[in-house]
Amino acid sequence: MPQFQLEVSIALAIAALGSVTTFYLNRTKAGKIKLPTHSGEDFEEETTRRHDSFDLTAPEDFIDGYPIEADAFWEKSKRRKAFMSFLVTAILVIDLNLLGWSIAHDEQVDIVVNSISGAVSLYLVTIAVLSVNAVESHSEYICHLWALTTLAFFCLGSTAILPYSPSVSQYPPGLHHLWLAKTALYTVESALYLTTSHGPRLYFPPDRIYSEKTIQATTNHDEENVAGIKAASIYETLLFAYTTKVVLLGNTASSLETGDLPIVPVDMRATFNYSKMKRGMQEVRLRIGKWSPKPGSGWEMGWRLLRLNLSSMLLLLALASTSAVMAYVPALFLQQFVKYLERDPERKDTSWGWFYVVGLFASNVIVYSIRFRVQLNSILYAKTLVRKDIASSAPPPASTTDKNGDNAPKTEGESDSENKDDKGDFSSKAQIMTLMTTDVDRVSQVAWHIHALIGTR
Repeated sequence: MPQFQLEVSIALAIAALGSVTTFYLNRTKAGKIKLPTHSGEDFEEETTRRHDSFDLTAPEDFIDGYPIEADAFWEKSKRRKAFMSFLVTAILVIDLNLLGWSIAHDEQVDIVVNSISGAVSLYLVTIAVLSVNAVESHSEYICHLWALTTLAFFCLGSTAILPYSPSVSQYPPGLHHLWLAKTALYTVESALYLTTSHGPRLYFPPDRIYSEKTIQATTNHDEENVAGIKAASIYETLLFAYTTKVVLLGNTASSLETGDLPIVPVDMRATFNYSKMKRGMQEVRLRIGKWSPKPGSGWEMGWRLLRLNLSSMLLLLALASTSAVMAYVPALFLQQFVKYLERDPERKDTSWGWFYVVGLFASNVIVYSIRFRVQLNSILYAKTLVRKDIASSAPPPASTTDKNGDNAPKTEGESDSENKDDKGDFSSKAQIMTLMTTDVDRVSQVAWHIHALIGTR
């Protein structure tokens, strides 16, 4: 077998342990009934939160949409996942054969390598079989399986093009062919999971989003009216292929209105984000023992934003770290490739040359980027979703008429006082909106600061 198989098996085992941990942390916590154990001010606050008269959300606002032809999709997906489970089982059989050969010939290192690889394959078979009938957790299973099979394909494929050491020639040709077959199966598995859809197409009632006037002006009456990102595969998500429908809409529609565009997923809707941020403002508190920050200091707001965006920030840190490393990888491969050209001018062994070329190409193609936007702007939704006295909907000022039917002018004091109140009202609103928007834009730049901080280490 090629070199570095022990390192590859350890990397796959660590990834599998990370997958198990993620499944455990994201497990559904059901069957637990919690009785109220608090009283006093906390109980009154909890009661007020549950009976909030300004709660604008309905149960329908917390779903992405209703599935279209769900039975046909899940039946097709079930057959596809069953076939992929069969391929993963074939990988497990190959690992068991390699383990049996290493035990029979008392190869200690190979026993460790094949034992770890067999355990990883067994874990893949387990979650692949569980994913066959999965509906609610279908997308989660697909992401885990794709990540693990892609890592295996990348590691095994990288070692496959490395030059073999003299010790590799002692293995029988059939054993090496089994290892190549396993690498090929991982490649096929990665491609299949990469192109597997995450769910059926979705429909959401437009009257829950748009006004009646907007619905009447809509010219696109496609049944699939929710953005395709929820039903897209990993491949379509990475390449934004689900936006093709929107681009083509401009070529076919006679006029493009707001209602013609796809409805955004639930995590991008104003009511959902407003409700989430409002609930976070009420529930998340920064308390360390008996200590709590001074109101208005900003520490509690920062803690709330951290709690609400913890997963996004962890993903940001991971991608920023990877991006910082990838920035120097092309130069490293180029340096090693130049050294190879100088060291082997007659090209007697081209294996290392191909390895450096492939690594140079891959490191230049792969680009990691992320954009992070915190949810401070959700607070501004209270101005537009709750208050109804906005300038556009304000009624015209009532005029007084004299006995002849002509408009009677207001007195100077009355007119000045009303205009002053109106200007003060809308001026204060505009100032608040401007200040909050500026603060949101500044805080959103934390992504670039974190990237620069990690990249300079």
